[in-house]
Amino acid sequence: MAGRVTARAIRTHEPFLSTVAIQVGDAPFLARDLRAQGVAVPSDQDLRQLRETGCLVRLGRSRGSTRWRLAAGVLALCREGQP
Repeated sequence: MAGRVTARAIRTHEPFLSTVAIQVGDAPFLARDLRAQGVAVPSDQDLRQLRETGCLVRLGRSRGSTRWRLAAGVLALCREGQP
């Protein structure tokens, strides 16, 4: 079960998190790659907050950009909500 802060972050950013789950699943991603695909990506500050709440995992930096992955629990919740 997600903690209260994580659950609130999931609700707030559900459209983005669900889109990432559909587009990349559990693969790492860069925000700029998602933007290039037409995904509305939250600001860098919001991405950091999603990491702090346990929704995203920061994998490091690549070519000056942060590489992210959905947290396993968030990915499972997003997949459960899909038809």
